[in-house]
Parts: sequence; structure tokens; C-alpha cells
Amino acid sequence: MANTTNSNNTCFLAATDHDESSSSTELQQQYVRIPIYNSCNKSAAPSISGEQPIQEVKLSLKSKIFLLLLPNLWLVLLIENKLCATFTPIFFLPTILLIWKWWKMPRVNAELDLIVRLYAIGFTTGCLVVLIIETLLTGIFARLCFIDQWENYRNSTDQRILNANRTFGYYTFFALTSYITASFVEESLKYWAINSVTKTTANTSGYLMYALAVALGFSTIENIGYLYKSSLSTDKIWEIAALAIFRVCISTPVHVMSGYLIGIGIIRRDLKQEPLKIWQILFLPVFYHGTFDVLLMIHSSLKNDELGGTAARLVVALISVFVILTAELLTIRYQRKKYAINDGDLIT
Repeated sequence: MANTTNSNNTCFLAATDHDESSSSTELQQQYVRIPIYNSCNKSAAPSISGEQPIQEVKLSLKSKIFLLLLPNLWLVLLIENKLCATFTPIFFLPTILLIWKWWKMPRVNAELDLIVRLYAIGFTTGCLVVLIIETLLTGIFARLCFIDQWENYRNSTDQRILNANRTFGYYTFFALTSYITASFVEESLKYWAINSVTKTTANTSGYLMYALAVALGFSTIENIGYLYKSSLSTDKIWEIAALAIFRVCISTPVHVMSGYLIGIGIIRRDLKQEPLKIWQILFLPVFYHGTFDVLLMIHSSLKNDELGGTAARLVVALISVFVILTAELLTIRYQRKKYAINDGDLIT
């Protein structure tokens, strides 16, 4: 066995099975070069057990500040609204799962600092921008769809809006609000955030991890907002608990899977060199997200007696949600198989 050394790597030549009568030329051709990692550079060497080596985790100042502010947000909620603060930690369970997934995957695939920063974008500035745009669009669409009832709409309460006459404009407003105001604006935020860091990674797992980070950041703060708003109108613990469970088990998966589809689209464009336009990347996420929203909006506008009572309404809602989530998950699996995308088991 011979040794060769250069300034960058240390390698040895390992022989494959050969016959003693082989000529020296044939023998040399049966040798393969196998890298040996310098013992001084332990971070580069894979462990014997097959586990990834533990590498130093570095966070930027912005990421550290954001992580320090999160507990303070909960303390503010605890002082302002104890009922909301009680159930808020539930919304961070998917985030904990994401970090666990990152910990199990090779560190070179995704940087923790970028994961935190993208999560923070969805949680803070992204949410604020989306809120402003959605507020403006809602007012514009309401004015257009209820132009003959504008004064009543502007001065009405939520209950009166739900019991409004179901004209063509009524359902048009639902569609515009669901597919444009909510779905298109929110999915565009995810696309912008993910697209801004794509040059920092060259593997599919990294793209998808960043996509899930920004989606979870936005979903988490959105869930907290819905819970806070609901806790102002009721003090029933079971209602707040049910809403928290619904948001984390139903609404969050919609955001996550839509973000995942955007990640797949960007991978196809950047890594697989497919000439995809922005609308081609956003179409499916916007469609699934918007359909989910419009079904819930239509369902919430119906009275109990129109569906045979509260139990029947609940069954119809669960079936509708199940169909949308299943269709989106099947789409993800199909695209992952079709385009040979390995995500490191981020979504099973």
C-alpha cells in the first residue's frame, strides 16, 4: 500500500481484489483514491457511526436579538391577556419540530442563522407588510363588491356582515379576499423571502428548510393574532383551546405545505435550470391556500339550520379541510418524486 500527500488532502491508495500474477500496470489501474481526513480537522471528517459531526453554530446579532425578544412577547401577552398567553406556546411546537429536523440533517445543508432570520422575517416585518396590504385590498374589494350597500357594510358589525344578503358580490368578495388578499399576498411574501437567500445554498434540503422557516414564522404570528382577537370576545377556555388546536393542526400545515411547494418551484428554476416564471411557481400554493380560505369563509357564513345543525357544520368543515390538505400533500409527493427532490424527510 502506497501513500501520496499534497498540501490540501492526504490520501491513500487501496487495492481492490487482484491476482498476484497481474502486471504492475493492471495493478495500478485497480487502485482507487480514498480521502483520509486530517486528524487536526475533525469537523470535516464523518464519524465512524455515520452520524454528522457536531459543528459550531453561529448566530448573527439580528438573530440573537430576535430570539431574545420572543420570551418578552410572551410576557407582554401574559400581562395583557392571560388566556391568550396560556395557549400561545402551542403555536411554537411546529417550530421546535423544524429545529429538530435541522439538527438531524447535515449542517452544511442549511445555516441555522438563515433559518432564524427567515423565520423572523415571516414573524415580524413580513407580517406587518402583509397586514398593511391586506387591509388596503380588503377595503378596495369591499367597496367594489358592495358598492350598493357600502354605507351598511362600513358601519355594520361582523355578525351583520355574515347575515348579509348573498348576492353575486357577496361571493365575489369571498373569492377575492381568499385568493388575492390572503393567499396571493402571503405566498408572495414567502417567495420573496426564500428567493432572497437562494444564492447561499446549492442543495435541495437547504432551499426547503428555508421555505419552511419563513412559512412557520408567518403562521406562528398569524395564529397568535387570531387567538388574541378571539380571547377579547370570549372568556371560555374550551373555545380558545379549540381555536388554538385548529390553528396549529389545520392552518399551520396549509402555510407549511404552500411554502414547501414554493421551495420546490425555486429548486426547479435555480438548481434544475427549468425556465419557470414567478406565476408558475406561485400558482399551486396560491390555489390550495386560497381554496382552503374560501371554503372556510363560505362555511362560516352559513347558519346552523342550513347544514342540519352544529354537528353537521363541523363534519362538513372537517371533510372540506381534509380534502384540501390531502390534495396538497399528494401534490408535494408527486412533485418530489417527479423532479427527484430529496428533502431529508422534512415532510413525509
